[in-house]
This record gives sequence, C-alpha cells and structure tokens, in this order.
Amino acid sequence: WVRFSIKGQGQQRQSLGTNDENEAEQLASAAWHEANALHKAGLSVTRKKFETIAEEFIKEIEFEVECGEKEEYQLKQYVPIIRRYFIEHFENKALSAITSADIEAYWKWRASYWSTGPGKNQKYIHYERDQLVDGEVVPIKIRRPVKEGPPSKSTMNKEAMLLRQLFEFGRRHKYTLDVPIIKTQNSKKRSITAKPGFTLKEFLRLESISLSRIAEAEQYNDQDKLLNKRRKLHCYIMIAGFTGMRPTELKRMIWGDIEARELELDNGQVYDATIIQVRGKGKEREMVPLPEVLTHLNILRNLFHMELGRVPNDDDPVFANPNGTAVQSFKSGLAELLKAASLRTSADGRLRDSGSF
Repeated sequence: WVRFSIKGQGQQRQSLGTNDENEAEQLASAAWHEANALHKAGLSVTRKKFETIAEEFIKEIEFEVECGEKEEYQLKQYVPIIRRYFIEHFENKALSAITSADIEAYWKWRASYWSTGPGKNQKYIHYERDQLVDGEVVPIKIRRPVKEGPPSKSTMNKEAMLLRQLFEFGRRHKYTLDVPIIKTQNSKKRSITAKPGFTLKEFLRLESISLSRIAEAEQYNDQDKLLNKRRKLHCYIMIAGFTGMRPTELKRMIWGDIEARELELDNGQVYDATIIQVRGKGKEREMVPLPEVLTHLNILRNLFHMELGRVPNDDDPVFANPNGTAVQSFKSGLAELLKAASLRTSADGRLRDSGSF
C-alpha cells in the first residue's frame, strides 16, 4: 500500500498489488507523480469507476426531484436508462478516459441491445407508473414486451441528452476535464415519423360515423355502458380536434383546469372566454379553445353526474370512468372508430391514433 496527501484533496491510499519492496517503491512513486499530475490539471485524484460516478449522478437527480427542481418523471425514466445501458456498457472505465470513439461504439452496442446484445433473451421490460386510485396516486408495476429492432430516434436523442448531463456532472466534480462529443448517428434511410393528421373532409366523416355509432347504441336500452363509452369517445375526438391537445394533456385534464375569464382585445373589446390549463409531461400552458369545445365539455359533465350522482369536483378527471377514476386510454375504442370511418391509416400507410388530432 501507499499513502500520501494532496493539498485540497485529502489523504489518498492505494493498493500497489505486490509484496516485492523494490517494485512497490517504483509503483508508489508512479502513483504519487500521477496524482500530482491530475491535481495540477484540475482533476480529482480519487480514482472512481464510471459506475460509482453514475450512482452519484442518480443521487443528485433524486435530490433535485425531492427539492422540486426537477419533475418526478425524470427520476422514473432516467435512472433505469443509466443503470441498464450506461453502467452496463462503460462499467469500470474512468470518466476522463471515455472518448468520442467510445461514444460511437456505445451507440452501435445500444442499437443491438435487445436483438443480439445483453437483452436478447429478455422478453419483458418491467417499470412503474402512477395510477389514480380512490383519489390517491399509487405506484403500480407494469411490464411490456420488448420491442424488436433498434430504438427510435427520439429515444436515442433522449439518451444522448442524459449522457451529456452525466458527463457535465463529472466535469463539475472534477472527474474529467472535457465532455466528449455526444451525438446520435443519423439514419441514412429517409423516414416520416410525424403522426398523420386529418383533412377537414376526413374529420367531418369521422364526426359523422361517431354520431351514427352513438345512435346505433341508443337503440339498445340495455347497452347504456356501451352508449356512454361512445359518447365519451365522441367528446374526446371533438375536444382533441378543436384544441389540438396531446393525448397526455387530455388524459390529465381535470375540471379545475377549466375556467371562465374575461379577456380584453387590443381594440378594448371585452369578451368571456374559456381558459384551459393544459398540463403535459413536464410543462404547463394556458390555451383558449374554440367555442365548439363547450358543448362537449357540458356533455361530459352531464355524463359524470348521471353515472356518479353528483357534479364533478375540481380534482375530478374530465374523461372519467363510471367509478370516477380517469380514463387511461381511448386506444381500442378510437381504433374501432377509425376503422369504421376507413381512416385508420393514411394514404402512405401510417397508422392514425390519438396523436393525430
């Protein structure tokens, strides 16, 4: 063993890995000079593996989420990425020794992780999601099948952003001086990833088919459950179409997010407007929807009162199940409606869904 002190960095103790005294003296001298060189360069003398630094970075994320500086979803999404991919690939490497070439090698390893790499024999990915149960947010464990093929461009961009943050954390704590170039490899294949939307003619056809399906369900007195589902789905597509809100924003909308407010135009004219506080994954915004939205909000309010026997409170979801909990998804019902209207796919074969509005 060798033990020495570096000003400002405390006492260092390192194993030399030998019982030979002469060899130990040479290794001790080399360790001393290396430590001084690191200190002179402004780096930490303490030798920490990539895994140790990554775990310190996770603790910083946990602290910032606890303090309200970051959203909770970042902790749930980012920590599995750091541990499953970053730590598993870079393992014991020193942060300062990772080059841009190593980053390029990482992207190739990451692209084949679930097909021919470490995750090839894993059938499911397990994770946690929050669900509203009896007015309380409860974490539930979910599993989904592993998707075949390489990750999407958006997934790779998110991981590149997170990896840059980890290196910036290491630079601030003097584990490395420079942050290597971290960017994903652009695919040479031209592809369209945007959701296909609707023309006005297509949207009017969708509205017409939806109303006809509601009329069909009204013919069966014992089909109230189906009838109300189709009514809510109709309100969903109409509100989505007249606001352009994203699926997550629609799902999280509660009655307290909707208010009437007087707005004044530049010419001094005052009018009453409906304001919706839109809440997405990490950001909030206010919007003024088109007046047609009010009709469908009133229908949803009446359906809530009819199913639960009371008017909705501010914290009740706008799209609610018969028991008052939030509807998690209209995926299957919307897919059936789109098929009935012959609008499930666009002209180029892309699938439409709730993100198409």
